[in-house]
Amino acid sequence: MLGCQQDKLPCPYRCDDGDELGKKVLIIGLDRCRTDAFQLANTPVMDSLAAAGHLYTSVNRGPHTVSAPGWTALLTGVWSDKHGVTDNSYSNADFGSYPDLFSRLKERFPCKRMYYVNSHPIVSKGMLGAADNGEVTGNDAEAASDAIQQIKMCRPDVMFIHLNDIDHEGHDTDFDPQNQRYIAQIEDCDRQIGEILAAFKNTFPTQEHLVFINTDHGGEGGGHANQDNNPNVTHVFMIGSSNLGQAWKDTLAEQVDLYPSVLQFFDVTIDSSWALDGKSLLQ
Repeated sequence: MLGCQQDKLPCPYRCDDGDELGKKVLIIGLDRCRTDAFQLANTPVMDSLAAAGHLYTSVNRGPHTVSAPGWTALLTGVWSDKHGVTDNSYSNADFGSYPDLFSRLKERFPCKRMYYVNSHPIVSKGMLGAADNGEVTGNDAEAASDAIQQIKMCRPDVMFIHLNDIDHEGHDTDFDPQNQRYIAQIEDCDRQIGEILAAFKNTFPTQEHLVFINTDHGGEGGGHANQDNNPNVTHVFMIGSSNLGQAWKDTLAEQVDLYPSVLQFFDVTIDSSWALDGKSLLQ
Protein backbone atom coordinates (compact mmCIF):
# COMPACT_ATOMS: atom_id res chain seq x y z
CA MET A 1 0.00 0.00 0.00
CA LEU A 2 1.14 3.51 -0.78
CA GLY A 3 -0.18 4.93 2.47
CA CYS A 4 -2.77 7.60 3.09
CA GLN A 5 -3.41 9.74 0.03
CA GLN A 6 -5.13 13.13 0.12
CA ASP A 7 -5.98 13.03 -3.59
CA LYS A 8 -9.71 12.73 -4.16
CA LEU A 9 -9.59 9.39 -5.91
CA PRO A 10 -12.67 7.23 -6.56
CA CYS A 11 -11.29 4.84 -3.93
CA PRO A 12 -8.52 6.41 -1.82
CA TYR A 13 -5.69 4.14 -0.74
CA ARG A 14 -5.81 2.73 2.74
CA CYS A 15 -3.23 3.73 5.30
CA ASP A 16 -3.15 0.20 6.63
CA ASP A 17 -5.38 -2.78 7.04
CA GLY A 18 -6.19 -2.01 10.66
CA ASP A 19 -8.76 0.65 9.88
CA GLU A 20 -10.69 -1.87 7.80
CA LEU A 21 -11.84 -3.39 11.07
CA GLY A 22 -12.71 -0.06 12.67
CA LYS A 23 -16.06 1.50 13.46
CA LYS A 24 -18.36 2.67 10.66
CA VAL A 25 -20.99 5.41 10.47
CA LEU A 26 -23.77 5.74 7.90
CA ILE A 27 -25.91 8.90 7.87
CA ILE A 28 -28.93 9.05 5.56
CA GLY A 29 -30.73 12.36 5.16
CA LEU A 30 -34.31 12.46 3.85
CA ASP A 31 -35.08 15.92 2.60
CA ARG A 32 -38.26 17.46 4.07
CA CYS A 33 -39.88 14.35 5.51
CA ARG A 34 -42.66 15.29 7.95
CA THR A 35 -42.74 13.28 11.16
CA ASP A 36 -46.48 12.57 11.08
CA ALA A 37 -46.26 11.43 7.47
CA PHE A 38 -43.35 9.13 8.30
CA GLN A 39 -45.35 7.65 11.17
CA LEU A 40 -48.31 6.95 8.87
CA ALA A 41 -46.24 5.46 6.06
CA ASN A 42 -45.38 1.78 5.78
CA THR A 43 -41.64 1.91 6.50
CA PRO A 44 -40.49 -1.53 7.71
CA VAL A 45 -36.80 -0.77 7.21
CA MET A 46 -36.74 2.44 9.22
CA ASP A 47 -39.06 0.85 11.79
CA SER A 48 -36.59 -2.00 12.28
CA LEU A 49 -33.75 0.50 12.74
CA ALA A 50 -35.79 2.34 15.35
CA ALA A 51 -36.62 -0.92 17.13
CA ALA A 52 -32.93 -1.78 17.34
CA GLY A 53 -32.03 1.73 18.47
CA HIS A 54 -34.14 4.78 19.21
CA LEU A 55 -36.71 6.90 17.39
CA TYR A 56 -36.62 10.56 18.40
CA THR A 57 -39.68 12.62 17.50
CA SER A 58 -40.31 16.33 18.02
CA VAL A 59 -36.64 16.95 17.26
CA ASN A 60 -35.97 20.69 17.17
CA ARG A 61 -34.33 21.51 13.84
CA GLY A 62 -33.81 25.19 14.66
CA PRO A 63 -34.79 28.42 12.88
CA HIS A 64 -34.70 29.42 9.19
CA THR A 65 -36.86 26.72 7.62
CA VAL A 66 -35.04 26.11 4.38
CA SER A 67 -32.66 23.23 3.74
CA ALA A 68 -29.14 24.54 4.27
CA PRO A 69 -29.61 25.79 7.87
CA GLY A 70 -31.09 22.42 8.87
CA TRP A 71 -28.37 20.32 7.28
CA THR A 72 -25.69 22.68 8.60
CA ALA A 73 -26.96 22.37 12.17
CA LEU A 74 -26.91 18.59 11.78
CA LEU A 75 -23.38 18.48 10.37
CA THR A 76 -21.72 21.17 12.53
CA GLY A 77 -23.37 20.59 15.91
CA VAL A 78 -24.19 24.29 16.34
CA TRP A 79 -27.11 26.59 15.56
CA SER A 80 -27.25 29.30 12.92
CA ASP A 81 -26.17 32.07 15.32
CA LYS A 82 -22.76 30.33 15.23
CA HIS A 83 -22.48 28.58 11.87
CA GLY A 84 -23.97 31.60 10.11
CA VAL A 85 -26.13 29.78 7.55
CA THR A 86 -29.61 31.31 7.42
CA ASP A 87 -30.55 30.60 3.79
CA ASN A 88 -29.54 28.24 1.01
CA SER A 89 -26.63 30.36 -0.21
CA TYR A 90 -24.09 29.58 2.56
CA SER A 91 -22.91 33.17 1.99
CA ASN A 92 -22.30 33.89 5.69
CA ALA A 93 -21.13 30.44 6.73
CA ASP A 94 -18.35 30.26 9.34
CA PHE A 95 -16.97 26.77 8.83
CA GLY A 96 -13.54 27.96 9.93
CA SER A 97 -14.82 28.34 13.48
CA TYR A 98 -17.36 25.52 13.26
CA PRO A 99 -16.10 22.84 10.86
CA ASP A 100 -18.46 20.22 9.51
CA LEU A 101 -18.32 16.63 10.70
CA PHE A 102 -16.12 15.34 7.87
CA SER A 103 -13.57 18.12 8.45
CA ARG A 104 -13.49 17.48 12.19
CA LEU A 105 -13.02 13.74 11.75
CA LYS A 106 -10.40 14.14 9.00
CA GLU A 107 -8.38 16.36 11.32
CA ARG A 108 -8.41 13.64 13.96
CA PHE A 109 -8.31 10.61 11.61
CA PRO A 110 -6.68 11.67 8.32
CA CYS A 111 -6.79 8.16 6.91
CA LYS A 112 -10.45 7.40 7.52
CA ARG A 113 -12.35 7.11 4.27
CA MET A 114 -15.24 9.55 4.02
CA TYR A 115 -17.74 9.66 1.20
CA TYR A 116 -20.99 11.30 0.27
CA VAL A 117 -23.63 10.70 -2.39
CA ASN A 118 -26.35 13.33 -2.70
CA SER A 119 -29.31 13.53 -5.03
CA HIS A 120 -29.25 17.34 -4.73
CA PRO A 121 -26.24 19.67 -4.28
CA ILE A 122 -27.79 21.58 -1.34
CA VAL A 123 -25.60 19.83 1.26
CA SER A 124 -22.31 19.38 -0.57
CA LYS A 125 -22.18 22.85 -2.10
CA GLY A 126 -21.51 24.21 1.37
CA MET A 127 -20.05 21.32 3.35
CA LEU A 128 -18.32 17.92 3.18
CA GLY A 129 -15.32 19.30 1.30
CA ALA A 130 -13.03 17.03 3.32
CA ALA A 131 -14.62 13.95 1.77
CA ASP A 132 -12.33 11.59 -0.11
CA ASN A 133 -14.96 11.36 -2.81
CA GLY A 134 -18.38 12.87 -3.38
CA GLU A 135 -21.08 12.56 -6.00
CA VAL A 136 -24.26 14.49 -6.79
CA THR A 137 -26.82 12.60 -8.84
CA GLY A 138 -30.10 13.55 -10.47
CA ASN A 139 -32.51 11.53 -8.33
CA ASP A 140 -32.76 9.15 -5.39
CA ALA A 141 -32.59 5.98 -7.47
CA GLU A 142 -29.23 7.05 -8.89
CA ALA A 143 -28.03 8.18 -5.46
CA ALA A 144 -28.95 4.86 -3.84
CA SER A 145 -27.31 2.88 -6.65
CA ASP A 146 -24.12 4.95 -6.51
CA ALA A 147 -24.02 4.74 -2.72
CA ILE A 148 -24.27 0.96 -2.84
CA GLN A 149 -21.38 0.81 -5.30
CA GLN A 150 -19.28 3.11 -3.14
CA ILE A 151 -19.96 0.99 -0.06
CA LYS A 152 -19.06 -2.26 -1.80
CA MET A 153 -16.01 -1.03 -3.70
CA CYS A 154 -14.53 1.67 -1.45
CA ARG A 155 -15.64 0.53 2.00
CA PRO A 156 -16.00 3.99 3.59
CA ASP A 157 -15.62 4.54 7.32
CA VAL A 158 -18.09 7.44 7.29
CA MET A 159 -20.74 8.01 4.64
CA PHE A 160 -23.44 10.63 4.18
CA ILE A 161 -26.28 9.98 1.74
CA HIS A 162 -28.85 12.63 0.89
CA LEU A 163 -32.17 11.60 -0.71
CA ASN A 164 -34.27 14.45 -2.11
CA ASP A 165 -37.29 12.95 -3.88
CA ILE A 166 -39.59 13.28 -0.83
CA ASP A 167 -39.04 17.02 -1.06
CA HIS A 168 -39.83 17.05 -4.78
CA GLU A 169 -43.10 15.24 -4.16
CA GLY A 170 -44.06 17.56 -1.31
CA HIS A 171 -43.48 20.67 -3.38
CA ASP A 172 -45.37 19.18 -6.32
CA THR A 173 -48.37 17.72 -4.49
CA ASP A 174 -48.27 19.01 -0.84
CA PHE A 175 -46.41 18.13 2.34
CA ASP A 176 -49.45 16.42 3.84
CA PRO A 177 -49.75 13.09 5.66
CA GLN A 178 -53.08 12.57 3.86
CA ASN A 179 -51.39 12.99 0.47
CA GLN A 180 -50.94 9.46 -0.80
CA ARG A 181 -48.29 10.47 -3.31
CA TYR A 182 -46.20 12.03 -0.55
CA ILE A 183 -46.65 8.91 1.59
CA ALA A 184 -45.75 6.68 -1.36
CA GLN A 185 -42.50 8.59 -1.86
CA ILE A 186 -41.56 8.10 1.80
CA GLU A 187 -42.24 4.39 1.38
CA ASP A 188 -40.08 4.27 -1.74
CA CYS A 189 -37.25 5.91 0.19
CA ASP A 190 -37.64 3.24 2.86
CA ARG A 191 -37.17 0.59 0.18
CA GLN A 192 -34.03 2.33 -1.07
CA ILE A 193 -32.70 2.61 2.47
CA GLY A 194 -33.22 -1.14 2.80
CA GLU A 195 -31.06 -1.76 -0.26
CA ILE A 196 -28.35 0.57 1.04
CA LEU A 197 -28.41 -1.06 4.48
CA ALA A 198 -28.17 -4.54 2.98
CA ALA A 199 -25.00 -3.53 1.14
CA PHE A 200 -23.64 -1.80 4.24
CA LYS A 201 -24.22 -4.79 6.53
CA ASN A 202 -22.91 -7.30 3.98
CA THR A 203 -19.77 -5.22 3.48
CA PHE A 204 -19.20 -4.74 7.22
CA PRO A 205 -20.67 -7.88 8.81
CA THR A 206 -18.67 -7.72 12.05
CA GLN A 207 -17.60 -4.08 12.38
CA GLU A 208 -19.36 -1.98 14.99
CA HIS A 209 -21.48 0.64 13.29
CA LEU A 210 -23.98 3.44 13.82
CA VAL A 211 -26.76 4.34 11.41
CA PHE A 212 -28.63 7.64 11.56
CA ILE A 213 -31.74 8.65 9.63
CA ASN A 214 -32.45 12.39 9.65
CA THR A 215 -34.36 15.10 7.87
CA ASP A 216 -33.75 18.83 7.52
CA HIS A 217 -37.31 20.07 8.15
CA GLY A 218 -40.94 19.26 7.45
CA GLY A 219 -43.46 21.19 5.36
CA GLU A 220 -47.00 22.53 5.16
CA GLY A 221 -49.05 22.67 1.99
CA GLY A 222 -46.60 23.08 -0.88
CA GLY A 223 -43.83 24.82 1.03
CA HIS A 224 -41.83 25.33 4.21
CA ALA A 225 -39.99 28.67 4.10
CA ASN A 226 -40.57 31.33 6.77
CA GLN A 227 -42.43 28.93 9.05
CA ASP A 228 -40.30 29.03 12.19
CA ASN A 229 -43.42 28.82 14.38
CA ASN A 230 -45.01 25.84 12.61
CA PRO A 231 -44.22 22.54 14.40
CA ASN A 232 -45.05 20.58 11.23
CA VAL A 233 -41.99 22.27 9.74
CA THR A 234 -39.64 22.82 12.68
CA HIS A 235 -40.07 19.53 14.57
CA VAL A 236 -38.62 16.54 12.78
CA PHE A 237 -37.54 12.99 13.59
CA MET A 238 -34.23 11.20 13.99
CA ILE A 239 -33.43 7.50 14.17
CA GLY A 240 -30.23 6.24 15.75
CA SER A 241 -29.37 2.56 15.51
CA SER A 242 -26.46 0.21 16.12
CA ASN A 243 -25.62 -3.41 15.39
CA LEU A 244 -24.13 -4.06 18.84
CA GLY A 245 -26.89 -2.90 21.14
CA GLN A 246 -25.71 0.66 21.70
CA ALA A 247 -27.77 2.29 24.46
CA TRP A 248 -29.45 5.59 23.55
CA LYS A 249 -30.52 8.36 25.86
CA ASP A 250 -34.26 8.78 26.26
CA THR A 251 -34.28 12.54 25.90
CA LEU A 252 -35.65 15.36 23.81
CA ALA A 253 -33.25 15.39 20.89
CA GLU A 254 -32.19 18.29 18.72
CA GLN A 255 -30.73 18.52 15.24
CA VAL A 256 -27.34 19.50 16.64
CA ASP A 257 -27.05 16.26 18.64
CA LEU A 258 -25.88 14.01 15.81
CA TYR A 259 -22.44 15.67 15.59
CA PRO A 260 -21.34 15.02 19.20
CA SER A 261 -22.91 11.55 19.04
CA VAL A 262 -20.67 10.55 16.13
CA LEU A 263 -17.62 12.06 17.84
CA GLN A 264 -18.33 10.05 20.99
CA PHE A 265 -18.75 6.88 18.91
CA PHE A 266 -15.26 7.43 17.49
CA ASP A 267 -13.88 8.16 20.98
CA VAL A 268 -13.11 11.77 20.15
CA THR A 269 -12.88 13.95 23.24
CA ILE A 270 -14.99 17.05 22.74
CA ASP A 271 -13.10 20.26 23.45
CA SER A 272 -15.12 22.95 25.20
CA SER A 273 -13.52 25.53 22.89
CA TRP A 274 -15.50 24.02 20.00
CA ALA A 275 -18.62 25.53 21.64
CA LEU A 276 -20.94 22.81 20.40
CA ASP A 277 -24.65 23.31 21.05
CA GLY A 278 -25.49 19.62 20.80
CA LYS A 279 -25.18 16.76 23.26
CA SER A 280 -24.39 13.14 22.53
CA LEU A 281 -27.38 10.83 22.37
CA LEU A 282 -25.24 7.79 23.21
CA GLN A 283 -25.30 6.41 26.74
